[in-house]
Amino acid sequence: MAIVGHIDSGKSTLLGMICELMKVIDEKILRKIEKEAKLNKKESFKYAYLMDEFEQERKRGITMEVGQKVLHTKSKIITFLDTPGHKDYVPKMICGSA
Repeated sequence: MAIVGHIDSGKSTLLGMICELMKVIDEKILRKIEKEAKLNKKESFKYAYLMDEFEQERKRGITMEVGQKVLHTKSKIITFLDTPGHKDYVPKMICGSA
């Protein structure tokens, strides 16, 4: 499932929240990310930090690379793709969506 949209539309935050709710992310990792977001004075970005793993993405507050998380259910495997929304990264968004 690829999430595509304009910059700052909440793509990374949405997927981060889904990953937390579906227990895709280990509690230990979640607490570490919450601490990092608080340290950077970006508490509202904690869910986006789950998808935006690179330092430059977190520093700038935008997705620059396609992020990926995998959810295993009893009957399905769902791969979540978080695509960039900034116009400079449209080629990466297209590649990630493909």
